[in-house]
Amino acid sequence: MSTVRAQRRAELSERILEAAQSQLLEVGPAALSLRAVARDVGVAVSALYRYHAGRDELLTALLVRAFDDHADAVQAAVEAAEDDDERLAADPWAALRAGTAAYRRWGLEHPAPFGLAYGTPVPGYTAPATETVRAGARCGDLLVAAVVRARARAGSTAGAPAGAQDPDDGHDLDPAHRRHLEALAARRGYDAGPGLLARVLEVFVVVHGFVVMDVFGQLRPLSDDPDRDFAALVERQLQTLR
Repeated sequence: MSTVRAQRRAELSERILEAAQSQLLEVGPAALSLRAVARDVGVAVSALYRYHAGRDELLTALLVRAFDDHADAVQAAVEAAEDDDERLAADPWAALRAGTAAYRRWGLEHPAPFGLAYGTPVPGYTAPATETVRAGARCGDLLVAAVVRARARAGSTAGAPAGAQDPDDGHDLDPAHRRHLEALAARRGYDAGPGLLARVLEVFVVVHGFVVMDVFGQLRPLSDDPDRDFAALVERQLQTLR
């Protein structure tokens, strides 16, 4: 394929995704229509099928894009904080705070793709694991890595006192749960013991749960200041990781 032709194809592919994203915002994923997307792009439906074989394939492309865009925002925030040596010297956990803030901010600024990624399942659609797991796991990977680096900066990895069991080893976990976390760490390349990984996952669940409720408007009866409450929640969760 010539460079010009490849560029045109890439540009049209991007226009298709942008039109589909607009449709997602207007009508939701369940009502996403290839015919409407083709109309908005200004091409025949038959031309659209050369890029996406059907609605499910288009939804998968949007889902991967949502996961990647979300993770890109978190990664950018973490890296910006970790590039600031003065900030990290004063606060070894600054990058993790920045990453969780970016996690929430992206959801609030992009409710439609956030909803596709983490909201109600689309009837009749099952996300293909082979195409979505990599992107879907990126935020979790970033969180685990940021925790490990923060603990190293803060001197939190010296281990337990002599004669005591190291809580990072997960000695108090159910044996089956411990084996599951060890397998997860090996599969994802996490440099974290099962005890630490269990705590990181708990933090992720709590932070994600708050963000989901915030994005979907479910915090309104519960919080008069979500910014304040999210910051306080993150601080409480960080205490469990030190």
